[in-house]
Amino acid sequence: MFFLHHGTVRYTLLSPEGVEKPVIYVTPGGFVGEEAFFHKQPTSYNAIAMEFVEATIINYRRYWDVVSRPGIAHIILKSMSIKSRILATQIEDLAFRSTVEKVARLLYCLLAEGAADIKAKTENIGVTHNELASLACAHRYPLAMPYPN
Repeated sequence: MFFLHHGTVRYTLLSPEGVEKPVIYVTPGGFVGEEAFFHKQPTSYNAIAMEFVEATIINYRRYWDVVSRPGIAHIILKSMSIKSRILATQIEDLAFRSTVEKVARLLYCLLAEGAADIKAKTENIGVTHNELASLACAHRYPLAMPYPN
């Protein structure tokens, strides 16, 4: 497991057809790999550093040192709770929201992130059309293209 001090890590899922779906972005103060750390099973996602990352490695041999410290345990629980909430929201999006609603919610969240006043945010939110489409599970083309006759 890693504790991020600097940088951003993106968790993605990859379909058998090669379609990549961003799931979660981990930023400084968050953990990467805690799922595999605690249940000792492989994960179904890839973790990709989006930029230079500085992190502290927490080895499983130090498990009791980690979980016995209330401050560290609290930070881990908070990190896992945030990820759980994000995943629940993504399930809700897939189950109940239209593409327009998903994109609108994503744009709002990107604008609101770290901004005390949304109106003060610049027009550039730093996400490409492709990344926004991947986040919203919206694609311009069908996953299986028919072969020409």
